[in-house]
Amino acid sequence: MTALAIALVLAAGLIALGAWGPKLIHAAGPSFRRRPRMAVGLLGTGIFLWIAAALSLAPLLVWAGTGPQILPDRASQICVSCLQATNPFASAQLPWAPPALLTISFSLLALAGLLAIGLVRLVRTERSTEQLSRDLHAQGESRTIAGAKVLVVSDSRPLAFTFPARKGGIVLSTQTLQRLDDNELAGVLAHEKAHLSQRHHLTSQILEALPPLIRRIPLVSATLQSIGELQEIAADNAAQREVGTVALASALLKMGGGSAPSMSAERQGVAVLNAAGSGRIQQLVGAHGGKVNFRPALALTLSFALLGAAWLAISTPYLRALLQGCW
Repeated sequence: MTALAIALVLAAGLIALGAWGPKLIHAAGPSFRRRPRMAVGLLGTGIFLWIAAALSLAPLLVWAGTGPQILPDRASQICVSCLQATNPFASAQLPWAPPALLTISFSLLALAGLLAIGLVRLVRTERSTEQLSRDLHAQGESRTIAGAKVLVVSDSRPLAFTFPARKGGIVLSTQTLQRLDDNELAGVLAHEKAHLSQRHHLTSQILEALPPLIRRIPLVSATLQSIGELQEIAADNAAQREVGTVALASALLKMGGGSAPSMSAERQGVAVLNAAGSGRIQQLVGAHGGKVNFRPALALTLSFALLGAAWLAISTPYLRALLQGCW
């Protein structure tokens, strides 16, 4: 099989998974809910493997063609020698292919753009989270409740959410304290502490750094939504083990849809993780029990593994050439 044929197969696979991956994610939902933390790791890794495989298409196409020469003779000969050293195929056969320098440059510029946009988004989110934390700490009162340090803010809604630990940790509203009994409150605190101990904010911040263009890809959009839900289920599981099903389910019912107060869409991206929401009660009481079909999850795992293998197979020769001084 030639480099061009492999590139076409890889591109077709990326498009198919990018477009129809959400159906697999939805079908894999029951099995993911059985092991939410493992599923978060799989889906998060899968996004970056998809992006890495997409970026590796350009280096793969370099192996497919000779292309026109755009560098001076001596520089061109050095470049060709380096590329031949990386090429696992017999020879390049397509003289009409784009110049190798432009193809490689496109891939490198795309990678640099993704990293730059991601860094900007990370800094912006960090600043907005810091500002929101300062605003709430100026209004609220720090207390120790059931052995946990909590910021209590005055609000008529039942609110419970968590900042990253370095930004203030757990926040509760006065309405939450009034509405929940001791066991229910312990369940909410256990849920929020699980977000902190399982470092869900770090995962969310990394994923929030993805540029809007990447987030519009159906596979990425569905994955981000699924990861958010699975993180809540993982926190629920931890709280359930600590306080039991009844207390936690009752707390979720009373909390309803409480979320962070007065937050713009930009701030709410990763600033907080919420405890509230009645939609997870069925999961808690085992309403999704019964036989689970693991085949969609296995299909997703295999797809991501193949993308990872393709990325390694393409990038390793280039890395080896760089390490040998071909740059």
